[in-house]
Amino acid sequence: MESHYPNLIDCVMRNTDKIPIPETNFDDKLACDFPSVSIITPYQVNTDIQVQEAGLFKTFIPQALQDALFNNAALIKKFGRIRCLNSKNDYLVVGSNLGVVLNFYIGEGTPKNYQEIKNQNNSIWALEICQSENGSVNQLCFNESTNILACGFDNGIIWVFDMLKNKRIEQIKIHQSRIVQLEFISENMFVSCDEGGNCFLTRVQKGRLLWDVDSQFLLKQSAMICAKGFKQKLGLLDSHIFAVGNGSRVWIIRANEQNVNSTSVLCDFVNEEATANQCLIQISDQNGKDQIIISIIWPTKSRSYLFKKIDMANGKYSAQFDLLKEVIQENNLIYVNSVYNNLILLLDEKGGVFTANIINENQQKVMDIKDFSPLPMMYWKDNKYEAQFRCAISNNEKVQEIYYIAENQVGVIKYYSFDDIFRHYMEENKYQLCFQILLCVYKKQLIDVDFSTMGNLVEQSVTLYVQVIAKKYLANQIEDARLRAISLIEFLLVIQANSQLKIIVEALGRFLNDQGQFFISVIEPFIINKKLTYLPDETLSQTLTILTQRKERDKILLLLNQLDYQQVNQGYFLQACLENQLFEPMIKLCTDPQKNEFLTPLFQLWNFSVQKLYQEDFDSEISFGLKAIAYIKFILKGKLLNGDPMPQTTYMTVIEMMIVWIFDHQNLKRLININPYAGFEILYQIFQLTTVHLIEFSHKENMQVIDEVVKEYLNPSYKLTFNQYDQYIKTQTQIKLTGKEDSVIEAAYSYFLLRLILILKLKTEFDEMMQVLLFFAFNRSFLFYIDYRAYAEVVDKHELFILEHHQNHSDIIEYFQQKLMLKLCMILDDQADTTERKDSIWKLNKLDVLSRIPLVQSYLLTKDKEYVKPIDAFLKSQNPLIQKTVFRYLITSLNILKIQDQNQFLRLNQEVFNKLHDFINMDIKKTRDLIFIYQRYNESAVLEKLSSTPEIQLNYVETSIQTDLAQGIKVENEVIKLLFKLLCKLKPNQVLKYLKTTEYPIDDVLLICKQNNNLESISYLYERTGQILESIQIQLKLLKIYVDQSIVKLNNFELDIQEDFDTINAKVDEIIYICKKNNQFDGSEDNWYLVLESLLKMIEQSDQDQTQALKDIMVKRVGQLFEEIAQFSSLELFANSIRDQYSYLNIKQYQYNFNRILNNLYYQINFLQNIKIIVNGCYYNEYTYLNYERSKGYQNEGYCDMCNQVIKYAGALFFCGHIFHESCLKSNYCQVCIKSEISFLEQVVHRQKQKMNKLIGQTNNAQQDEIHEKLKKIEKKNEEDYQQARKNSILNEKE
Repeated sequence: MESHYPNLIDCVMRNTDKIPIPETNFDDKLACDFPSVSIITPYQVNTDIQVQEAGLFKTFIPQALQDALFNNAALIKKFGRIRCLNSKNDYLVVGSNLGVVLNFYIGEGTPKNYQEIKNQNNSIWALEICQSENGSVNQLCFNESTNILACGFDNGIIWVFDMLKNKRIEQIKIHQSRIVQLEFISENMFVSCDEGGNCFLTRVQKGRLLWDVDSQFLLKQSAMICAKGFKQKLGLLDSHIFAVGNGSRVWIIRANEQNVNSTSVLCDFVNEEATANQCLIQISDQNGKDQIIISIIWPTKSRSYLFKKIDMANGKYSAQFDLLKEVIQENNLIYVNSVYNNLILLLDEKGGVFTANIINENQQKVMDIKDFSPLPMMYWKDNKYEAQFRCAISNNEKVQEIYYIAENQVGVIKYYSFDDIFRHYMEENKYQLCFQILLCVYKKQLIDVDFSTMGNLVEQSVTLYVQVIAKKYLANQIEDARLRAISLIEFLLVIQANSQLKIIVEALGRFLNDQGQFFISVIEPFIINKKLTYLPDETLSQTLTILTQRKERDKILLLLNQLDYQQVNQGYFLQACLENQLFEPMIKLCTDPQKNEFLTPLFQLWNFSVQKLYQEDFDSEISFGLKAIAYIKFILKGKLLNGDPMPQTTYMTVIEMMIVWIFDHQNLKRLININPYAGFEILYQIFQLTTVHLIEFSHKENMQVIDEVVKEYLNPSYKLTFNQYDQYIKTQTQIKLTGKEDSVIEAAYSYFLLRLILILKLKTEFDEMMQVLLFFAFNRSFLFYIDYRAYAEVVDKHELFILEHHQNHSDIIEYFQQKLMLKLCMILDDQADTTERKDSIWKLNKLDVLSRIPLVQSYLLTKDKEYVKPIDAFLKSQNPLIQKTVFRYLITSLNILKIQDQNQFLRLNQEVFNKLHDFINMDIKKTRDLIFIYQRYNESAVLEKLSSTPEIQLNYVETSIQTDLAQGIKVENEVIKLLFKLLCKLKPNQVLKYLKTTEYPIDDVLLICKQNNNLESISYLYERTGQILESIQIQLKLLKIYVDQSIVKLNNFELDIQEDFDTINAKVDEIIYICKKNNQFDGSEDNWYLVLESLLKMIEQSDQDQTQALKDIMVKRVGQLFEEIAQFSSLELFANSIRDQYSYLNIKQYQYNFNRILNNLYYQINFLQNIKIIVNGCYYNEYTYLNYERSKGYQNEGYCDMCNQVIKYAGALFFCGHIFHESCLKSNYCQVCIKSEISFLEQVVHRQKQKMNKLIGQTNNAQQDEIHEKLKKIEKKNEEDYQQARKNSILNEKE
């Protein structure tokens, strides 16, 4: 049998997990490390490309239009200067400062009624719309279908034209000043604003016969210089939404299509830093995603707002916009318009053309227009423009052209469709530029393109570029081809177009026919750098196949660990893991909640372990088996690899399936064989989980499976020893020796059962528990390797807490081991419901091994009515904790026997009496409690029995007295006298302590102390009995002894003398304290002078050179004694004694003390206060005595001291001897003495003042000032005391 066990440091009640299960993890180790590969090629795609390089924009001068407007005067004789223009669909209208409006046809074909203006390169068609007398044409605008044109003039008049008939429809006169803004917000509604700030909404709609024109005033602010309609209605049916604004504010307004009178402001945006009346508005929907964004550009900053929702409150609508971004504006922009989705084009006052993304405000400069000098829309006013640089610019979305008019010049900014320019570059084989443009688009540096369009363009460009790479490879330019392929793959990974990798694989396989070797060489750097999160199925399959054929297991592991498990093909993935024995990626994939293959790794790991067993590769078998065990533990925790909890239904299903697999006989046997502690820990967790989560689980049936497996490893010798206790049992019992000895499995099994019984409170079969108890009994050393807290907290948590703070660690362990085995015995006894089981319990008592376990033996013996034998078992134990358990046993047993069996009760009591010394040595307090409770009648015999050992007898008596006093029980005088007799003999120094804290017969104790010559105690008792002088004499005798001892040491030149000096000083202090304490009694002054005489004699005794140190101490104490005498005795007596009796003293030795007496003003205060106390004391005594006389009925006779008449029957007699009639007595005080007492107080105060003045005359000026201040305070206090005393006296006289 092995004597050493694994270190089971596990506190299950504290949820620790430190059982000796070999730690393992799921990480497959790489055979070698792969340093990161630098992927830099000359063909690397980046986003450094500018919009200008992409060729998306270009400018040109339309020469025919230039000639028509500036060089051909034949069309209009007086056209003047261009002030505005507007372009839409096939038309371009231009207005001049002379009121002329021309319409140019810029579409395809030849229009009717238009005049052709030819040029050397091309020609253009023009038509005159009108020549008015309304002043300059300031604004022109088309409706959506371009069949209506509105013209705003300088005088505030608006003309509306039918473009199909080239006929004026209406003249609108609602403005009083020039028009500064005109904008159609729908097919039939436009907004008009004048320089006075008036803003109107007008509806122009064709009726059956005539045009219907209706206008409505909107609001009035400073001049509105911009207006923009929303293409979407923001969820409001039959409504049109538009924005108008100026340099300080922008309003979002709702208008009803059928009724222009129904308008409301939805919200507004304020420019807090308005510097000029300049504003640009652009409204975009983000690629049709119902996300409306409004961009507002003011001179100093631009803001983007995202539409959130429409609210309605109190019958009114309001719109909610969230601020997206605010950018400080560097350029003074004069134009903004959308060209693609959320890509907008900007133009500044110097001719700079920019593009910007409306989402991220990323601006790029496209070009500079040469000789650009913008024409302001307004004339000068007060030496400045009312709206700066609102020039003549218009966008035509149909032909993708922006027309602008500068001074003496008309120009066009042409922007191309993204698809067109991209295909143009592919036709010219500019693939690098294609990839750069796609990357810019992906990063939203240019425009937004929908996913399908982007994918198609990427696929086309990749397909063509792979052909270029293949041609390079076939032309033996392998390195150049590899670098191009690497840059292409990196580009696809950046734009997250991993799916296009299959095109590369297919094309390279079709052109090269090298079984994918070139592709592997290209993709290897990305595998090493862990950049591949997704590979298309065919690409993944081919890559894994090639790497497996090349036996590059490490690269496969790297690849699988970096793939996104949500997108990967599970079949290819698992096949690669199994073929290469890679379990880390397999576990990560299968534990993904979306895959729900939690048990697949367990089965695969287990199967590999079995295969290694058959191959006799036992190390690998154990390794894979431990990984399977670790994986089971991971599943039992109910958490995913990322720490999130496993879905509850999934968890329950997985646990139920795993339980079925684990409790298969062969699986369970291998699980325990691989690592017993790990196997049983898993079984314990399963029992625990099924109890908590109420999973369907038969504890009984599964315990039977465990028993069948474990029986093969249990040691049969325990059962043999258990049954062979005598010849009869040996012959009657048939013992089947099955199983083999395996201490580790048996230990793990026993610990497993222990936790089931104590922690989970599960009922275990009787035979199983008996096996555990026998194992613990025969292998007690095993329990030393279990953290005792694992079961101690279950056995008795409160007791554990107390013991851990006071007892030895090893004693606690052994104590709780025995308590554990006792717990198991008690559980077994409760389950002994058959004769056979009761016999088994009875046989336990015959095991020798259990005789060394007192707690168990005592329990078993009491079952057989043996109450005396367990005492010897407890007393033989070397563990004090177990020894002391005998007291608990005795109390329990005596309480039972007192009721059930009086004879056994007396026998057990007699055993306690016989082993009294042993019990007292263990715990004297508990022993005394036993005697008090059960043998109170026999306590004198107990004391007599202990007389042979006085030390134990003394301890017992002390304990008895302390216990009784604590419980309020009167202690007998004989016990008290015995205590002091023992103390005087054994602990004489402790007698005084008990005298001060205990009640006792004082005369008897004094006699005991005298018989033992305990001087300290005698002195104390003398003081208590009022024999103060005798007490002081004994104290002086003790002091003399200490002084003599010190003189001997000093004469012998011993060095350890300081302790003696401290003792002398302490004794002098004690003597002085006695004198002070008893100073109020008669003869107290004699006590002081007795002490003084004794100390002076001791000084004479120590008047030698060797004893000078002692003399110095005594002189110092005599000086201090002088001060005490002066304070606590008569001044006159003290002065006379110094003058007569102690005139021989060397006064210089005590000069310091006398100066303190004379200079201490507090001494004077104390003197006066003492006088006051004496007088008040006299008053009180007289009052008390008078009341006493009255209570007796006045039996005194004599002459009244007030009226001098005879007192015949009863008179009031005072302490002073004066006697009065009751009728003559005016107060409770003697009327004669009170007058003399007042006179005495006046004399005392006068004499004290004289003494103080004399004392002041002997001090220097500084001291005099200080004393004067103190005297003033003292005199004031004395005067108050005196006046109060006089007042009291007068009141008493009146009474």
